Amino acid sequence: MKIVEQKRIFSINFEDIKKGEIFEYDGTYWMKVFNKLKNEYYGVCIADGTIYEDFNFSDKCRVVKAELHILD
Repeated sequence: MKIVEQKRIFSINFEDIKKGEIFEYDGTYWMKVFNKLKNEYYGVCIADGTIYEDFNFSDKCRVVKAELHILD
């Protein structure tokens, strides 16, 4: 797996990140996902698939305009 970063955008709150966007938080890349059963948003770690449920809406994150390449 390789992330080809094109541009970092200013810091915004977790609640302002759109579903499916990749963002950086505390030096790690995440993707924002929605759990329809619980009606909640989570962050999924791009590197290992860990689901992080403890993002606060006010947590400052950095949206990253990037492409994710899955390598064989």
